[in-house]
Amino acid sequence: MSKFLITQIKNTSHYNLMVCILAFAVIFSCKNDPKETEINVDETETNVSVSTPKAIKSASKEIKKIRLELQVQNESSVISKGVFSDQAGAVALLASVKGTPQTTYTGEIMEFKSNNNSDFKTSNLKPWNPSNEADGGKFASVITDENGRATMSHSNSNWCIDCGDANRNIKGKVFVISEQNGATSKIVAASEIN
Repeated sequence: MSKFLITQIKNTSHYNLMVCILAFAVIFSCKNDPKETEINVDETETNVSVSTPKAIKSASKEIKKIRLELQVQNESSVISKGVFSDQAGAVALLASVKGTPQTTYTGEIMEFKSNNNSDFKTSNLKPWNPSNEADGGKFASVITDENGRATMSHSNSNWCIDCGDANRNIKGKVFVISEQNGATSKIVAASEIN
């Protein structure tokens, strides 16, 4: 027993003595055996609800998309939809075409010659050529299958969606699908890219 405890026994009443003994017992038990103060999670019943954090999209990882319902042109029967998506520094196009079986269709991004943004006639459109590359707005032709269906896909790192570069931005341009007939072609579906 420490000198401090013996002194306390001589100078205090029995009540104070018991309080001191209990205090020392608690202090020494905490120092000497820390395992007794640990909580066993398996033996303890808890009702803690853990909420799953919501996914937060970073602005830098956000994928910009523009969906298109192309309008029929020149009394065509073509049905076409498309989506442009901008990710990883390039714009990808995926479009579906339903038209005449075994027919060649091409896709192209063009721009208006005038402010008449509802006129998709060839006379009001001109080729779009970002970064002065050859055939910058054109991409490969597709041939429809026996059911008249085809899928167009293309990706170009010189295109962008709302990137602040007017030379590369496809917004405000026109996506057209043309039907090829030998050396001639005609626009059969078109939509402004907004």
